[in-house]
Amino acid sequence: MVYDDQSATTKKPEPDKLAQFWASEIERYGRGTKKWDDQASAVVKIYLDQHKNQNSSKRRFALLWSNIETLKPAVYARTPVPVVSRRFKDADPVGRKASEMLERAIKTSFDLYGVDDVMKLVRDDRLLAGRGTAWVRYEPSFEMMGGQNDGKTIENDTGEPSEAQSYERLASEKVCCEFVHWSDFGHTLERTWPEVRGAWRKVFLTKEKVKQRNFKNEQAALRLTYDVRAEYAEKYGGGDTDVCEPQCVIYEIWDKIKHRTLWLDKEKGAILEDGPPPLNFRNFWPFPLPAYGTCATGSLIPVPDYKYYQDQAEEIDDLTNKIADLTMWLRMRGLIGVGPSSEGGDALAKLMRMEDSLNNQASSNNVLIPVESWSGFTEKGGIGGLVDWVPLDKVMVALKGAIESRQQLINDVYQITGISDILRGETDPNETLGAQKLKAQTGSRRISTTQRDLARFARDLAELVGEVIAEVFQPETIAEMSGM
Repeated sequence: MVYDDQSATTKKPEPDKLAQFWASEIERYGRGTKKWDDQASAVVKIYLDQHKNQNSSKRRFALLWSNIETLKPAVYARTPVPVVSRRFKDADPVGRKASEMLERAIKTSFDLYGVDDVMKLVRDDRLLAGRGTAWVRYEPSFEMMGGQNDGKTIENDTGEPSEAQSYERLASEKVCCEFVHWSDFGHTLERTWPEVRGAWRKVFLTKEKVKQRNFKNEQAALRLTYDVRAEYAEKYGGGDTDVCEPQCVIYEIWDKIKHRTLWLDKEKGAILEDGPPPLNFRNFWPFPLPAYGTCATGSLIPVPDYKYYQDQAEEIDDLTNKIADLTMWLRMRGLIGVGPSSEGGDALAKLMRMEDSLNNQASSNNVLIPVESWSGFTEKGGIGGLVDWVPLDKVMVALKGAIESRQQLINDVYQITGISDILRGETDPNETLGAQKLKAQTGSRRISTTQRDLARFARDLAELVGEVIAEVFQPETIAEMSGM
């Protein structure tokens, strides 16, 4: 369905048509990102070691986990520190003081409302799925004043005093930075962000929260479907409502073309609320430009980094399993004769069984085994003559080849990802200082793009928080947050 922009400027579209339009856009986004969604889900399962099945290798080399844990502190290590300054350094004491006040208020908000935790989650989504997103939200709280509680009186229209009426007063306000999981965020499918018309996120609300939210379309809010989220149902075995409360799924949609914000019940095809954006951001969007992995110039659908070395990682897992199987063969095995004509074979078999028993008991007792025909035992060459040992030389050759092949594949992965020995804390004592510096520069250069992108994301997040504080917060709140 095509939504006519020109007609909408003069006549407001019917709610059902508007809901149908955005529901179709969400479905279109789901179809367009199906491949990436499957890839990202598979990568997360590999990272959490939840991908094994009956056909999987018994042993594996945790390469993805190792790479991600190495990159985490390299691309984001500490809480971002906001810096607010004037564009031009003119002699403006009021502007300088206002910048200092806003900088303090943003820093206070970052410290109080867990921006560091949000940034870590965004970083993890960026490294695993290829896209990290967060959302900025203004949250005021009110308290009831007046009435019989304080006994105050106010003047009526005639100027005569009357009993005080109850009213709400702003008690506190805060600006929150909320992490949005990569699977809960979406937008209209375009080539670049300036072309994107609308973006949305899934909001999961309980009945109590829906009641507190007080949507304008009360009838549609009463028809919402509440269920236990899939991840909770899987974790708690079928969705035990005593453990997790059922929630409904609502789409919060921001339409940049119409400059509107909508709350959509996609399942019922109903608009719960439609109106101007609750916050007036300079770039309209209530979120920074997502932190992306690899994207082509004609698409905003990313590719997880793991896909570029997945083939090597699977070969490494296969070789690791083979190495484990070959290692099991590295045990002394042989054939011996037993019976009356074995000339000491029975004694040797008894010795081997007793050695196994002593090894299991961690005992160091001396062992003496009697031999019935000592002369025959010595004539056959003793133990060496009685046992035909299974050769291990071919096993050792195969094991050595498997280890070397796996190491070469691991080096190939490090070449693809750009994770140098320096980043992994490994050095060669025979290398020169210049070689080690070159490795450090190469490794930092490959990850510098991700570092800069996360720094840009943190900066944009601070800008959005600063806009809310400067434009919405009460002067008393700003003064309290800044200590000025």
